[in-house]
Amino acid sequence: MDRFGKRELEVVRHQLVEAETLLSRYYCIPGREWPAYAYDVETLSDLTQSEAIEGILALVAKYEYRPLSGGEPRLEFYRICLQDHNILAASGHGPRGISFEALLLYVLTHELVHVFRFASQPQRYFADSASRVVEERSVHRITSDILRMKNDRLLLPVLRAYQEYPFVSTQEM
Repeated sequence: MDRFGKRELEVVRHQLVEAETLLSRYYCIPGREWPAYAYDVETLSDLTQSEAIEGILALVAKYEYRPLSGGEPRLEFYRICLQDHNILAASGHGPRGISFEALLLYVLTHELVHVFRFASQPQRYFADSASRVVEERSVHRITSDILRMKNDRLLLPVLRAYQEYPFVSTQEM
């Protein structure tokens, strides 16, 4: 599987800051409140076997840490698992003209919207399949709204390519 190199990892760091900034503006999250949303971003090199998946660009995994004694405090933590191989294949390797940077910003913004929504309403993470379709549609719409506010022409091919997002184009439940 193809993995991000040094240049791509630098782009990940840069686009994560950009995605956090866009999300903060959209949801009016003060910078000091970001720590309330415990998450990290990992690439294929650091993913467990169960987190490396074909056919998707990224996923959000939820973890819970508890002291060995089993008591409180408990920390819920989200892990954005970037699928390097799928992102590399989807960017710059086809007629759509999608830039790696723009696609990565889309993916990171999308996954951060999930993190924000899951942290705000944890039951969404454990939703049934019909509710997951509704959630995915909402997150896709919000991500598109956030990125359109940026008014960057490099994002247009990404937004066009993913306007028929699989969860969006399925029949209404």
